[in-house]
Amino acid sequence: TFPVHSPHTGELASTAAASSRDDCRAAIEAAQRAFPAWEQKPFATRREILLRAATTLQSEEWQRKAAPAMRAEVAMTQAQINFNFFAGTQLLQGIACMVNELRGETLPSVVPGGQVFIQRRAQGVIYSVVPWNAPVPLVLTSVAVPLVCGNTVVVRPSVHLFARRGCSA
Repeated sequence: TFPVHSPHTGELASTAAASSRDDCRAAIEAAQRAFPAWEQKPFATRREILLRAATTLQSEEWQRKAAPAMRAEVAMTQAQINFNFFAGTQLLQGIACMVNELRGETLPSVVPGGQVFIQRRAQGVIYSVVPWNAPVPLVLTSVAVPLVCGNTVVVRPSVHLFARRGCSA
């Protein structure tokens, strides 16, 4: 672990887990193993998972845990915290609806009588690095978009992101 200090006061806000190369490799390998099954999940299942996460973000329990971490670790005001909660929920709900856009297309071919079928497919493991300045919406966007498209994700959040606060969504 390593200490996370408030950018506003310089005081110790929390501690964060430090990852070794082996930890990183294990995360990538786990995401690779999960990918085939996740890619085959029905669109409705992916949408429902993201909508449940949005409901969690709206819950008083989650917000009660997350708000102090946002204040301490990122020096957010209450208005900024409220924006993160609102924007995070709206993003998840909107991204969940993106499953309706994940359909193929059929186009005429340059070959007489032929057709071209375009199918959108997941790419695999997506690696995401997230800055600290709008922690909830930025993490959710970097994770939810690849997930709804059928990919798996390994995310590297900022050290100023709810370290050791029990705020996972």
